[in-house]
Amino acid sequence: MGDKLKYGYGASALSRILVLFLVVVVMCAGCYWIGIEFIEHSQENTTKMIAENAYTTVQSDFDQCIRVSKTMSYDTFLKDFLEREDKYSESQAEKIMSDYLGAIKYGNSWSSAFLISDKTKRYYTPDGIGKIVDPVNDDYDVWYSVFVESVNDYDLDISIDEYNTKDYTVFVDKRVEDDDSKLLGVCGVGMVMSNIQDEIEEYENEYGASVSFADDKGEVLIGPSVNNLASRYLYVEIPDKSQENTFKRDGLVYEYAKYMPSMGWNVVVRTDAKKDVKGLYKILVFSVVVLCVFGTGILVNDLNKKRNFLRYVRVESLRDKETGLYNLEGFGVSTIKEMNKLNNHKRGGCMFVICLDNLRRFTDTFGRGVADQMIRNVAETLVELFSDTDIIGRIDEDEFSVFAPNMTDEGYIGDMSGRILKCIRRGYSSEGKDVMFSASIGAAIYKDSDDEYSTLKEHASQALRTVQNDGGDGFSLYRVL
Repeated sequence: MGDKLKYGYGASALSRILVLFLVVVVMCAGCYWIGIEFIEHSQENTTKMIAENAYTTVQSDFDQCIRVSKTMSYDTFLKDFLEREDKYSESQAEKIMSDYLGAIKYGNSWSSAFLISDKTKRYYTPDGIGKIVDPVNDDYDVWYSVFVESVNDYDLDISIDEYNTKDYTVFVDKRVEDDDSKLLGVCGVGMVMSNIQDEIEEYENEYGASVSFADDKGEVLIGPSVNNLASRYLYVEIPDKSQENTFKRDGLVYEYAKYMPSMGWNVVVRTDAKKDVKGLYKILVFSVVVLCVFGTGILVNDLNKKRNFLRYVRVESLRDKETGLYNLEGFGVSTIKEMNKLNNHKRGGCMFVICLDNLRRFTDTFGRGVADQMIRNVAETLVELFSDTDIIGRIDEDEFSVFAPNMTDEGYIGDMSGRILKCIRRGYSSEGKDVMFSASIGAAIYKDSDDEYSTLKEHASQALRTVQNDGGDGFSLYRVL
């Protein structure tokens, strides 16, 4: 009988061990499956997020280059100079353009600013006349004839800046024409490519992703360490202009390509989930010990905390720390979501872009602390003037944006802009220095459901530039001509 009891006890213990083992195996298998699903979903979203962030960052940089180049091409001073260039001696012309281009280059921290006269083919730089452009005999100048003969209003060109840094530079080339659309010359600014590469490396260091900008043939134009631009290619399906973006997966490698319409480039992001999968294996080993000691509840609680933390980090990343308003990404995400809702109900809205005038001068006069307080005051003013359903964001150091659903009446939009200007406008003085703190406002009405967020924002920005070109402290509403 003792042998039976001994055998029975051993069988019972073995059964319990087997049950526990099966529970652990099932739980680990379940956790592994859930983890893989989570990593796949998270990696896909992370890949797209990196692409969108890189797109926004670089697009913003180049939009500013394009805006400056366009402003130069519309400058009556520049046009008058080119039309009357033969009235000046070479030294006079060189001095005039050196001062003009130097103010643009050093005032905006560009790597270069240039002007090429189509009449004399002089290549003006902030340091003087660099050369006489000769596309026939100088291979470096072939770009000029190609651009002039094209129908493009502006173009982006990557080449060595032979008159400045000797580094690869992204140039924005813009046509300068008279009132009869006759070509007077080509102007523009340049940005050293290493600055853009530094921004790309930040994403790569933070997320372990490969970020590159390529043309429609897959040739890498900008990457973190592109030493030979002509020989490095991405073997990736580049999206067609009509597709906007493409996404594909090969095992644990994720690839996302997004088309940049204003530049004709593609931002291509690759991420590898191998590191995350290895991390999952370690978690599972730890989970076996935890399940045996504390039960499955600890694992569930841990996963919930991680999800909550990721959700909290995501929400915080969409906010501006200084004002508590949405930042550029948060404003864009929220506005696009609201525009989709409006489309479903066939309703419109209005986007305001509000730029603070003389913020740099105000900061230099009264100090950073006072300027930061004024920015917070402006944020509080906007929150008070607009309703809880309106989306308010600080999209740049001196720029705010508001999207007001259902606000489409031009008269009301004008009245609202007037109230904003009145609340912000104020004069300050310190030690004999007077500074007027004011704002410029551009607005665009969203009525057509085919309009995209980027189009609406650009329309409002065009209206803003109209006010700024008139001296600021005013309001303009974008209207389709």
